[in-house]
Amino acid sequence: MKLDQATQPEANTLVSIGFLEVVHGILIKDRARLIGLFLLFTASTALIYQLSSGLIEKTVAQVYQLSSGQIGKSVPQISTNPNYILYFRLIVLITPIAIGMMAGVPLLAADYENGVYRFLFTQGVGRRRLFRTTLFVYFALFIMGTGLMTLSISHFYRVQQQAGPLFIWSLAVFFLQPVILFPLVLAAFATGVFIGSWLRRTVTGMATTLVAYAVTGLALTTLFAKSLTILSKSSVSNDPSHHLPLQLLYAGLLLLVTVISILGTVYQIGGRVTTSRRENSQ
Repeated sequence: MKLDQATQPEANTLVSIGFLEVVHGILIKDRARLIGLFLLFTASTALIYQLSSGLIEKTVAQVYQLSSGQIGKSVPQISTNPNYILYFRLIVLITPIAIGMMAGVPLLAADYENGVYRFLFTQGVGRRRLFRTTLFVYFALFIMGTGLMTLSISHFYRVQQQAGPLFIWSLAVFFLQPVILFPLVLAAFATGVFIGSWLRRTVTGMATTLVAYAVTGLALTTLFAKSLTILSKSSVSNDPSHHLPLQLLYAGLLLLVTVISILGTVYQIGGRVTTSRRENSQ
């Protein structure tokens, strides 16, 4: 039964569906995907804490007395394990990419493929209301998950600083700070949702999303290099008061990408449903 063909009592019944009922339905329909995201955040957080525990390597070095040329007392030297730093960066970088490809793309594409989304439109929820509520559920999970990861990332950097100050202006360190993690996750997820709703094919959407991530990464790398060239030499330091404003600027750019992707997805949903109604009326 189509929504526009429903009788008045049936229409009143459909409209009475409350917010909590819609949330409950989304939790049931997407429970496997939501559990997978929770496990991904939990595993990433646990792995980062595990890397922190073995990050510092202490070695004993002999100090030479320059005056006599003889060996003096031994002093401990603290260094970091470069392999653990590489693993840490891969975990933080891969997590948003995995979220966008494995959760963002199939969010709508899978429902388009199996016809679930068209069925949901006839149940009185409304396409925009359903999409807004779905985003609310996923964003709530992202807030919790990125909060856990932020704690582990901050702990990792505190441990790493025991071996010496970080060069914050390196590309990897700059973009893997806690202040950028949440906008990065949102942008990756929203981009995947938009591409999935546009192509309506999960596998094709994943491949296209991966290409989009690569292009975005190259663009951010180029933009970051140009940002450093316009900064004065006094600003290029490890002082957090110098790098935090620029990080907030890039976080704002990622949030802008999120908003544009969401608006594009809303437009795609509206256009697809209007086309379907015209085809059914003919």
